[in-house]
Amino acid sequence: MTMADRIVVMSMGQVQQIGTPQEVYDTPKNKFVAGFIGSPAMNFFEVHYENGVLTDANKDINIVVPEGRAKILDEDGYNGKDLTLGVRPEDIHTEQAFIETFPKAAAKGKIVVSELLGAESLLYLTTGSSEYVAKVDARDFHHPGEEVQLAFDLNKAHFFDKDTTDSIVEKAK
Repeated sequence: MTMADRIVVMSMGQVQQIGTPQEVYDTPKNKFVAGFIGSPAMNFFEVHYENGVLTDANKDINIVVPEGRAKILDEDGYNGKDLTLGVRPEDIHTEQAFIETFPKAAAKGKIVVSELLGAESLLYLTTGSSEYVAKVDARDFHHPGEEVQLAFDLNKAHFFDKDTTDSIVEKAK
């Protein structure tokens, strides 16, 4: 990705997406591409979308989708349906300022593993039955077993059709 001006992502001999590394990273065509590009990989959450709110099966995740994104989901007929939410590790925040700015995107997570990498830390968390990774500033280090408040940057989130695994935003364009 660092040396190419265009890349091809393939699965089982089938071309999934062709584009610049930035295009493929920012606008993956489907869940496979989204999970393939990026390190650590994109987190996926199985959620139910209803009236602008995403919830997981146990209601441990209960977050409000930004108006513009909700409009796309509603216009595409996803209100009242299950879908897959994709969030990159760097788009999950534990900073208090972010949580206060976006309180409707907040949830609680329990730290399973905390990996200090110098300038940043990888937090391996669980919320209900969901396991995921957050990439945070090293100064925001947490210990295993701690429960932390966090918030998802849903303006950068990806939504995938549960049946086709295609990106809903890409399908809407």
